[in-house]
Amino acid sequence: MVNNKNISEQHGDLVLEAVCEESPTQADAVSACANYRSSVVIPAVGTHVAVTGSYVFDADHGWNEIHPITSIAPIP
Repeated sequence: MVNNKNISEQHGDLVLEAVCEESPTQADAVSACANYRSSVVIPAVGTHVAVTGSYVFDADHGWNEIHPITSIAPIP
């Protein structure tokens, strides 16, 4: 699921992108997130999770990611 860019740029992690969860830093995302509210609940750091969303290649960054996340379920 990860590629060489995930390994070199993301410590080997698969990028998980919850749309508009944080204030965007990319100029083209600021207006898109202005009135958007996500229903995805982000669990605490360290929680094991099952993530659902679209598995895509981010051509701008060169890594693979799940974007957007449509659901996150903690794994007991």
